[in-house]
Amino acid sequence: MKYEFGNYLASLRKKAGLSQDELGEQLGIGGKSISKWERGLSFPRIKLIYQISKIFNVTCDEILEKVCS
Repeated sequence: MKYEFGNYLASLRKKAGLSQDELGEQLGIGGKSISKWERGLSFPRIKLIYQISKIFNVTCDEILEKVCS
């Protein structure tokens, strides 16, 4: 479950041409947090899911499917 989300986030980020630090800056967090998510070590706080959906133009449901599957 964590790995699915991490892979999904990494693919969205790379497709958008963003570094982990750039994405972290947009979310108001450090790039190290993005790295942990992408490696499947942790998940983002729930309030960040909406921001992630807006940055990558996907629905919150699409993101939550990866978190909850």
